[in-house]
Amino acid sequence: METINVKMPEEQVEEMCRYLRKHKYPSRSEFIRDAVRRMMEPKLSEEALMDVIQARLEAKQGKGIPIEELI
Repeated sequence: METINVKMPEEQVEEMCRYLRKHKYPSRSEFIRDAVRRMMEPKLSEEALMDVIQARLEAKQGKGIPIEELI
């Protein structure tokens, strides 16, 4: 495993440490590795994201398809 150095503002480090404790990360390194992995995951296409948003809006307005019909 390769080591890298990262400089961050103190406030950001403090916020990161609060997050680490809250979510029980074993170390800063593991948190940063997880953050990098998440950033590199494939994202939904803009079209797919818009479909999800539209479906959520329709569901809130009672216009969605009942879940029973989708199963």
